[in-house]
Amino acid sequence: MSEILLEQKERKMRPQWWVLTFSVYVIGLLIGAGLMIGPLFLVVMFPSIGIYLTLLAIPLGVYIFRKVLSALQGRIWVNTHLSEYLLYDDRVEYTVWDPKVREKKEGVVPLSAVTELYYGMHVFHYNYTYRPTKLNEPLQQLELLPMLYLVHHHQFQRQMLAIPFTNVVEANRWLEIVAKEEKPLWLTSVTSLCDYYVGDVPEELSGDIHLERARFDGNIDVAYRPYMAKITQQQAEEAAKQRPPEEQRQRLKEEQKKRRAFPGIGRLAWLVFPLQYAGGLLVVRLAAEGKINPEGLALPLLLIGVCGLLFFLLVKWMKWPQILIYAVVSLISFLFVDTSEVETDPSYVASSMLLGISVFSPLLLSVIYVIVRSIRSLREGRKHADDSGVPS
Repeated sequence: MSEILLEQKERKMRPQWWVLTFSVYVIGLLIGAGLMIGPLFLVVMFPSIGIYLTLLAIPLGVYIFRKVLSALQGRIWVNTHLSEYLLYDDRVEYTVWDPKVREKKEGVVPLSAVTELYYGMHVFHYNYTYRPTKLNEPLQQLELLPMLYLVHHHQFQRQMLAIPFTNVVEANRWLEIVAKEEKPLWLTSVTSLCDYYVGDVPEELSGDIHLERARFDGNIDVAYRPYMAKITQQQAEEAAKQRPPEEQRQRLKEEQKKRRAFPGIGRLAWLVFPLQYAGGLLVVRLAAEGKINPEGLALPLLLIGVCGLLFFLLVKWMKWPQILIYAVVSLISFLFVDTSEVETDPSYVASSMLLGISVFSPLLLSVIYVIVRSIRSLREGRKHADDSGVPS
């Protein structure tokens, strides 16, 4: 049996990033469970018209819990089912996992059956979570990493095996072996093809109008960088010719209008304020009954913190002025919480604490905003990866 010359295997997420990712999902599960169980507990313990409003949060809790649980299961599956490619002197053996149907496909590609080689890039999301990083290194959400396509004949059909790499050095090592027989080597501008990398040759690859023949001289990057620079310049020139300056300005203006803070809140996020108002009523009631310290900060901060977290998770798109919008709406809503007119009454003190904390809430909301924006960016990146057919 021949010896394995090279091995290419998908990477697991680095431990510190996996712990952070898992913790975020656990927090999401706790929020969903709290929204499902919390309203029922409040209705049983403190029945009132205001408390009954919290029942509106139960469907939202079910939705959040199911979505987060499904996403967590998907992340665990992806991190434990890793595709693998083994290069021998006469063949390539592969085990490729399809994340869509969660099945694997195994096979062998004889190097003698390979008719063409294509070298390009694939989009990789959050590559920094899979490799060592320096303390002050800028973290990019998207990176282009090398991809080698082996086009070969299998049962009288043209098939493709795409092998993703983490850097150019790995790609060069494979090319030194698979390209030694002077097989046609093409450079392609295609960056995403399919959900996983086994199957028929896609039209996007064979029909790429920017295909260019290349010669491997030990470092494929020497040929690929000028190739992509030329394509980028051509596309920029064509886009400038096709779109008049006035149309560009109008389109930019419309995009900026769509991305304003207030329209970006959306109807679903506004439902957080009735929930927060009901929570304010509960805090004041508990203070009036002597069950909590009316001057305590814990419950008001927890109320605004949890509701603020839900608010930023539910907005259509995030803009920093929404921090001020949330604080102002919270302040106005707490003005309508029924309290005693006697300043020494516990309900009056508790209501004043809610108003005071809502005034200074932008400090807390700013921290929550940064955390949620990171979570949403991660989620949007994975969604884009699923839509584009490139595993994240």
